[in-house]
Amino acid sequence: MKTKLARKYRQEFDHLNLEHKRWTHEMHFIIALDYLLEFSKTKTIEILSKKIPLYNEKNNVKNTESQGYHHTLTIFYI
Repeated sequence: MKTKLARKYRQEFDHLNLEHKRWTHEMHFIIALDYLLEFSKTKTIEILSKKIPLYNEKNNVKNTESQGYHHTLTIFYI
């Protein structure tokens, strides 16, 4: 995927405007990689640990132990 397209998706995600049907595991990686091109691993984890739960809530996805944001998986994949 081209960097410009990854940046576009990240900006949509940042503004909580990314179409929910696009929020796949692949998109998680694309957005995380775009953050890593700009920020450290620690900062990327910090950003995503705040933004993913907000994005989920906006899309009526509950953040529980069995669904939504999983901090351990985010750290593992970053």
